[in-house]
Amino acid sequence: KTFRTEVIPKELPKKINYSSEVMMAGSCFTENIGSKLKKYCFNSDINPSGIIYNPLSVRTTLKFLMEDRKLDESDLIYTNGRWASLMHHGDFSHRDMEICLEKINTRTALSSGHLKKTDFLIITWGTSYVFEHIEKQAVVSNCHRLPGNAFRRYRIGSEEVVDLYTDLFGELRKIRPSMKFIITVSPVRHWKDGASENQASKAGLILAASRLVESIDGVYYFPSYEIMMDDLRDYRFYERDMLHPSAEAVDYIWEKFRDACIDRREYQWIEKIGKIDRSLSHRSREPESEGHGEFIKKIENRIDELSAVRPEIDLSYLRDRLNEKNPE
Repeated sequence: KTFRTEVIPKELPKKINYSSEVMMAGSCFTENIGSKLKKYCFNSDINPSGIIYNPLSVRTTLKFLMEDRKLDESDLIYTNGRWASLMHHGDFSHRDMEICLEKINTRTALSSGHLKKTDFLIITWGTSYVFEHIEKQAVVSNCHRLPGNAFRRYRIGSEEVVDLYTDLFGELRKIRPSMKFIITVSPVRHWKDGASENQASKAGLILAASRLVESIDGVYYFPSYEIMMDDLRDYRFYERDMLHPSAEAVDYIWEKFRDACIDRREYQWIEKIGKIDRSLSHRSREPESEGHGEFIKKIENRIDELSAVRPEIDLSYLRDRLNEKNPE
């Protein structure tokens, strides 16, 4: 008898391969899976505005990219000695306003170009709760530690999400008619909302995703939340905060994602790239030695051989790691 309930995601009819262009936007769980795609050298753009949690902010990010919108000084706030955008993560903020704008607008331009050729758009929603900046009358992606009374906090309904994303997906397909959409709900619980409130929040997101899958062709749901809650139902799969998935849990969910969403013919290449990546994690005790130089050359040859066989695979991640191991 099996003493666990395994969640087996539905497989995509058309799966991601090394010729696919992928974009991911959403919560910190996006970073978890996105880092795996980067590690295995898939053509991917991860969180163009940084980590964002609610469906409205994810939509705003995608709208900005569709319009290739450039921000200016009027779009920024100055708080805690730094310039920041309420629509972007704190990683984009800076003490110098011009540098802040350059970081945001450069990334927007790059990601706007990527979106126009994206085959699979993967969206991860974290919470139904949003913060609306009262003065600007806009839902924000990041509060940047502004006073709580500067915002109105409320929970958006699933019907609003369905309506907004039905329109959004339609607009995106005007740009890229073949684009497929994968929706997932982050397994990270927003405990500060309260136990019941978190459950209501997640339920609204799952309901919205279900309705979008039912009503629009080429929209799929990947059950990362359900895998964490029902399959990995044990606190040994959590970090010390008891809220975020552990590295082991992320690896397990990645394997489920791979099986459901990635072409099996690419598995051998994932394994080859993974072996090179693990070799690059080796720490040399004598980096100036002849032996280390031979080790570096051997890895370089392996990367070149792989590139010769599969030239469409962007191996810049491995080459960047190799350069870090062997700086000029």
